[in-house]
Amino acid sequence: MILKNHYFSMRFKIITLISIVILSLCFVSIFQQLNNSSDLSKNMEHVLESESYNLGNAISAQFYERYGDVQAFAINPVFQQIDKQKMQETLNQYSSLYGIYDLILFVDMNGNLIASNTLDSKGNPINYQKIKQDNFAKEKWFESVINKKFTEDPEKKFQGTYFEGPYEDLIASKVLGNKSYTNSYSAPVFNKAGKMIGVISNRANFSYIEDELKETYTQLAKQGYTTTELCILDNNGNVIAEYDPYYSKSNEFKRDFNVLNKLNLFKRNPERATYFKEKKNGIYYSYHPRKKFDTVGGFSYIESPKWIYSNGWMVLIRAEVNSFFSHINYLKYKFISTILLIAFIFVIIAFMFINILTKNFIQISEHLKTSAAKTFHTANKMAISSDEVATATAEQSDAVQQSVSAMSEISSMITQTMEHVKDCSVFASTVNEKTDKGNVIMDKLTNSMESIQNANSDLQNMANIINEVTNKTSIINDIVFKTQLLSINASIEAARAGQQGKGFSVVAEEVGNLALTSGNAAKEIQALLQDSHNQVSRIIEITSKKISDAQAVSSDAAKEFVTISQEIESINERLKGITLATKEQQVGVQQVVKAMSKMDQATKQNNTSAIEARELSKELKQEGIVVEKIMKATQVLILGNVSLGSKKEKEMQLIEKLSNSWEDRNIIKEKENGEIIESNNDLKYLLGKVTKNIKLRKNSSPEKKEITADDAAFNENKDQ
Repeated sequence: MILKNHYFSMRFKIITLISIVILSLCFVSIFQQLNNSSDLSKNMEHVLESESYNLGNAISAQFYERYGDVQAFAINPVFQQIDKQKMQETLNQYSSLYGIYDLILFVDMNGNLIASNTLDSKGNPINYQKIKQDNFAKEKWFESVINKKFTEDPEKKFQGTYFEGPYEDLIASKVLGNKSYTNSYSAPVFNKAGKMIGVISNRANFSYIEDELKETYTQLAKQGYTTTELCILDNNGNVIAEYDPYYSKSNEFKRDFNVLNKLNLFKRNPERATYFKEKKNGIYYSYHPRKKFDTVGGFSYIESPKWIYSNGWMVLIRAEVNSFFSHINYLKYKFISTILLIAFIFVIIAFMFINILTKNFIQISEHLKTSAAKTFHTANKMAISSDEVATATAEQSDAVQQSVSAMSEISSMITQTMEHVKDCSVFASTVNEKTDKGNVIMDKLTNSMESIQNANSDLQNMANIINEVTNKTSIINDIVFKTQLLSINASIEAARAGQQGKGFSVVAEEVGNLALTSGNAAKEIQALLQDSHNQVSRIIEITSKKISDAQAVSSDAAKEFVTISQEIESINERLKGITLATKEQQVGVQQVVKAMSKMDQATKQNNTSAIEARELSKELKQEGIVVEKIMKATQVLILGNVSLGSKKEKEMQLIEKLSNSWEDRNIIKEKENGEIIESNNDLKYLLGKVTKNIKLRKNSSPEKKEITADDAAFNENKDQ
């Protein structure tokens, strides 16, 4: 609603338009940059996924080599000889050549050690004597090989090797004197006849897998992803390898045996386990509880032609979210800051250019404003004079018409009054007749009440008869009782008579039954008579009371009917006097109406002449208004109403124009001259000034010294 009362300058509009266009372009660019950043973030996420997949392939290649190494060692003819010295030399050569086997064992079918390497991969002696007397028959790798339970995948041609680990290898740790973290690859050894003669077990230091983690981290660090953490999980979700040099501040592979094979990521977050097993590979966001920050990770289950999928290993590469995407966020914020700075500079340049351009337009609009004000001032004075004449004539015509209408209404009301008086006379006569009939009816009602009183006496007689019947019923009850006694005596006598008295006994019994039935009936009749007597007594009592009340009401009603009849006679006399007076008023009003009609015709002729003069003056005034509107539109277009000058200057300009005529106050409300009032407070202030000037002009003008009450009310309404 506020914007509807304001018109901004052309300079403001152009600068606003340019600013909107520039900002729109900025927002589009920023939106596009955010989309690009989002796409780049997704690509970076897939880097983690891709590297986890590549790391899985590297691990599977190492597994493939180690799986075949033990079988290659097993077919060496040296193990079919009895020379332990040559066996040890051969195993030392293997340890030195491959560089990853901490310990290589060759045991017989009973689990007894036959030979092992005596030097480590660097040629240093190892304390193999500590296991020389040990028996390995209870070891899982030995039992699995003996029972031919190998880690196999025939479709991929993986057969004949048992794979286990990684774990803390107690056998290798015992020999080396420190904790050894290894995988074991075990295979059977056969003689030339194809008979199994022992088991060879390669205890591969897990560094051959950890080196692959290092290599993958190095590749990621070269791409700028230095905060990545690499993990390998077994099929149960246990961490079997972890490499995080960024937070450990060291490139050395430090094994934390409190984590390895003890920290289970699936148990910590079952939802993550379900997600990993369903997806097999992908991107996953999670919270790192040990390091206490959010991470983004790429995971991939190892699945390759060189890997046995049933091992269930999974590679997980994850990084801190803020650090991982820090470069993208830096580029994004840098682009947004740059584009906003450029937009701001462009807006400043546009403002300076438009400001110079609009100065000439402002000068032209000022000249137009001066010319338009003079034209309107002249036209307005001419319109004021014709409006005053037309207004006075119109008010006179309206007053005459209102008087004629009022007299016509008075005449009509008098006619209606006469008709109503006649109707009242008729109604009064009718009411009087009905009152007489009411007196007759009340007499009949009094007679009826006397008849009801007689009927009540009859009811009293009926109650006395019921009492007599009740007494007679008591006598019947006595007879029944005596009959029952006689029946009982007859039965006793019949019993004494024996066989001859049986017939008499039956008769006596029936007589007793009849007496009993008669007694019961007599009791019921007596109860009914008693109820009837009570009801009749109650009816008599109620009827007597109602009759007394009705007689009193009838007497009062008869008195009131007499009074009403007397009052109606008085009303008829007054109505006759009103009828005579109304006829005399009707004659006088008709004469006044005829005189007012002649006056109305003369006033209408004067009003027509005044209207023609006012229309001619309005045409001239309208031309002035058009010129002023053109000037105002040009000025508003260039400067806008919010930049036309100070509030005080606008008030003085408007007061100067409005003070020329008291009717020009309508201009404020209707905005005929294009003036715009910015608030209610401004309007009240201006109206107060204008009203004061109008009173001064009217006091100095002989034609406007007197103001009627109607004019004052009209002016007050206009002010409101």
